[in-house]
Amino acid sequence: MDVIEIVKTWLKENNFDGLCNAECGCGLKDFAPCDGGPYWTCESAIARVLGPGERIGECGPGDTCYEANKSGPTI
Repeated sequence: MDVIEIVKTWLKENNFDGLCNAECGCGLKDFAPCDGGPYWTCESAIARVLGPGERIGECGPGDTCYEANKSGPTI
């Protein structure tokens, strides 16, 4: 089992949907598409569909974004 599989298993077992940092987010189905990630700045994240008028980075209304869970454990 490599590090990416270990991280994905931990996220699933702790009810997270993916990872995020200040620049991006990813879900378990399209996990760590970045070059060489996940990175040390990534945090456990919960998926959320943005509502009308909301924008986070390149995501807009109706898009799924990943937000850090500040109240729970991080990796």
